[in-house]
Amino acid sequence: MNKTNYRWLVVASVVLPVLAEVAERFLLPELVPRGLRDAFQSYLEEDQEPAITLALVSGMVTAVVATLASIYGLLRFRPWAPGFALWSGLAMCVLLVFGGPTVLSGLANGFLALGSALWGAVIVVPYCAPDIRAAFWPGGQAAQR
Repeated sequence: MNKTNYRWLVVASVVLPVLAEVAERFLLPELVPRGLRDAFQSYLEEDQEPAITLALVSGMVTAVVATLASIYGLLRFRPWAPGFALWSGLAMCVLLVFGGPTVLSGLANGFLALGSALWGAVIVVPYCAPDIRAAFWPGGQAAQR
């Protein structure tokens, strides 16, 4: 794999789930039945504990900023980026556990799964592909970690 293909892998892992979510919300809202959307909306409007909501929102904002920083680092082949992407992804997974239920169409769910698999590849490739490893750690520093 070369650097250009790796960058496309990073972009695809982020863009595919975002495009599916945008398509579901704005272009094809009928993919989620109206009754299910209404039930979920009424669930969201129930009284939520303010402290828990604030903690989740602040945690998610921090995780999103960390993920954006790791995407930048991965696209620019910074040595800290693969490890940072791994840890920010794990933090996002922990926060998603406490985030509660969501409603997704099959299209959005499929593209979210595809994006997650591609993100996993984005994290693994720097450690497995010699050309990409050399781009992140020109002096062979990855073996020392």
